[in-house]
Amino acid sequence: MHHSDAVRREKMKSCLARYRIYCKERKRGSDPSQARHSGRRRRVGAVRRRLRHGSRTALRVIRWSRPGPCWRLSIEIRRNTIRSEGPPEQEEAGAVDRRFSDRRPGSEELKSNSSEAAADVAAFRAIELIYHSYLTGLILMLSSRAGPQRAAEIVFRTFRRQQLARFLPGLKKLGLDRLPHAVACAQYHYLSNQVGGVKVEYVYENDRKAWVRYPPPRWIWWGTAICGIPSEVSRAMLWGWHANNGVVLGNPRLGFVCTGQTIDGQPGLEGYYREWDHDLAPEKRLQFSPGERCPAFYPGGAPKLPEDTWPEERLRKVLRNYSMEYITSIVPETIAVLGPEEGGHLAGAAARLIGMHTFDEVSSLLGGVAPGAAGFANAFARLAAGQGDDAKLLRGGTSTTVRQRSWRLMSERENLSSAVFDAWNELWLGAALAHDRFMRVEVIERRDRGDDHWAWRFR
Repeated sequence: MHHSDAVRREKMKSCLARYRIYCKERKRGSDPSQARHSGRRRRVGAVRRRLRHGSRTALRVIRWSRPGPCWRLSIEIRRNTIRSEGPPEQEEAGAVDRRFSDRRPGSEELKSNSSEAAADVAAFRAIELIYHSYLTGLILMLSSRAGPQRAAEIVFRTFRRQQLARFLPGLKKLGLDRLPHAVACAQYHYLSNQVGGVKVEYVYENDRKAWVRYPPPRWIWWGTAICGIPSEVSRAMLWGWHANNGVVLGNPRLGFVCTGQTIDGQPGLEGYYREWDHDLAPEKRLQFSPGERCPAFYPGGAPKLPEDTWPEERLRKVLRNYSMEYITSIVPETIAVLGPEEGGHLAGAAARLIGMHTFDEVSSLLGGVAPGAAGFANAFARLAAGQGDDAKLLRGGTSTTVRQRSWRLMSERENLSSAVFDAWNELWLGAALAHDRFMRVEVIERRDRGDDHWAWRFR
């Protein structure tokens, strides 16, 4: 045995000894139910005996917690085969109790049922990346190809639809529906955008005036994209949402004053909700006052998300949903404003470019994509499941088919133009081109044309 292996074994023994002392100390100061520690000590001893022949083990107590009447023990075991010479042997299956994980605590894969849960987390992150990129890329495409005015109209319609669908339910869910209206609106933007991963600040001034500020970098104009966004497109976001909150709340005296825009060179998009003493004309619901400045932000004075409403595990899905909802709105609105031909072309062109340019990062998030059509089809099915769709993978001969009945992304939209699906599908055609430019992807079934499923063939 090598000297280093002997040292490791001694360390293991020392660690086990410390663990036993730790158990005794816990038992001495606890109630009779703590006697279960002796059973845990026997289990650890059994694990040690199983590993003592031809292996090395590092074991340490990670934490004790008490979620119920008994203490719960979490330990970490890391193992590797020891050989003094020659190639390592494969460990025998079942050599370690399955209740003890090899993985470090905090790893995404440390889930009870495991590979499927881990795949979902990776797919959620990949979908968030794809749709976040598509949102930004499509607005850039519209601004440069269709012109700032028509791009602004599409952005206005997108944000107005989001506001009408999400604002009032969101106020209630976040527990803000009984606050003064100016304060409730500012806190809503602070909390809802924070959940979506957006950098945002909130400052209370009084019950009739409260600030919200989006410092750089802007989530929606991430990276260098901000250099291509016209000022009127940024203003359209405010007209679509912020200017309409008073109307939705039934308060004609409530408006929003914008004091700065990042795209105009100011240090963030900022402004305040204010309740005036008189009703506001429609054109006065959004005002601009660049001479004013948002007060300093103190995180300790800002509202916080209720832990019972937004548990940690839910936030992973929220990031995905946050990006998906914008695509649910903006692609149909693009085609409604520009028509199926021009709108479908621009939305599809942006989608193909985003599919190609995000593929490497998506592949990395998924842990890699196997070569060829079969590998891409498997990744495509994972991404479909990551969006909440009932995708099934069917292999046969030289091709692979993915079939699904649902299309969760557009489930809320009715009477969609077929151009919406065509444009969205370019995301996956672009990704396929980046993966293997000789691969063929065909849509062989479409529910918007009377079929029972959506289906793609990869070969």
